[in-house]
Amino acid sequence: MDSIFSTHLESLKECASTPFVVGDKALITFVLDAQQVQFKSDLDDWGEGLSMNKEGNIWWLLVDIDSQQSFSYKFLVGEDWYCDPHNPYISFGPEAENSCIPGACQGGIVAVRDVYSPQLNNSRTLYVYVPPAARNGTPCPIMYAQDGFNVFSNPRAPFGHWGMDTTLDDLIEKQQIPPIIVVAVGARARGHEYSWSSFEYDVEVIPKLEQYTDFIMDTIHPLILERWCCTKDIGVLGGSLGGSSAFWMAWHHRDFFSRVASFSGSFWMENPSMMEIVENTIEIPNIRIYLDAGDTNSEGIIEWEADNLKFVADLHNTLCSCGYNSSAPIAKSIEDSVFVWDEEAPIPKERVCMVVGKGHRHREEDWAKRMRWALRFLYEDLEKSMSARIQQ
Repeated sequence: MDSIFSTHLESLKECASTPFVVGDKALITFVLDAQQVQFKSDLDDWGEGLSMNKEGNIWWLLVDIDSQQSFSYKFLVGEDWYCDPHNPYISFGPEAENSCIPGACQGGIVAVRDVYSPQLNNSRTLYVYVPPAARNGTPCPIMYAQDGFNVFSNPRAPFGHWGMDTTLDDLIEKQQIPPIIVVAVGARARGHEYSWSSFEYDVEVIPKLEQYTDFIMDTIHPLILERWCCTKDIGVLGGSLGGSSAFWMAWHHRDFFSRVASFSGSFWMENPSMMEIVENTIEIPNIRIYLDAGDTNSEGIIEWEADNLKFVADLHNTLCSCGYNSSAPIAKSIEDSVFVWDEEAPIPKERVCMVVGKGHRHREEDWAKRMRWALRFLYEDLEKSMSARIQQ
């Protein structure tokens, strides 16, 4: 073993540590009273793995890695699998979470567990995408994402996932957006927490969006600021009910949120409708707004009522009538001209954009397709400038 790793191992005494990575080698340690510990990883496609060595009370292994690429691993003791308790980074496997060492140019996902909400009297897990810049202490903008279990590459997401981590890696590496920290907030009582008014859906929905918003601003946000260096630029995004609630949050808390993306937002909600809320706002917020929807229903039929398109268009038209400049035309029927989603379309400078995905339906895989362009639009004004001040 190289002297630098020997010195590190000796310094641990009887305690394991986070993986110690230098160049293309990683020293991984684990403490457990066991006869044998096997190191399993995707480095050999979860094959035979490697037997770990024992030094005192510590199991250790020096692993050859490609430092530019992330890899996932676990410890196997008998028939029991263990994640690395000293490594905060995880990846989503087909059956369970794994420990992960992020590549030098790739973001890592940190699971922050059992975050209690005094506003809602429940707890949940946060999954935080941390770009390389943030790991190195550079202050980054924050994006809060609804339905946190579906946001990143996760084969166990029940309705599919957005793969936002791989999209972010690519956009950040190409300098098409600034490095951002994405906080994916797990959903609990989703219908209640994402609604601003009551309606019947299997059961009566009791709106708790105000309490949920306070949870993000007053509980989660200080927790994030304690762990990472962040700018004052904060966004929020989501799909379906997560999208309409994201817009509600940004609209009502303009001093906190500066940008919002709503994918196929559920703007059919009434008493009041979001269109009424916008119309009755005296001073419109200075926020950047991305709206979208597909034009195809679950049976493959193109129609104005598909994927909340009619309601998204109504909100977009209302925003325009209230003084926002939009890159998209006013549309009131399926025959009207719209801003059609195109991965190669130029990014507009206007503060508002409404995009229609031709052939897209109300599902995660289509939101994932539009995510790249949406992020580029959202952060167009920060793409070449990171002048936001660090929060104190």
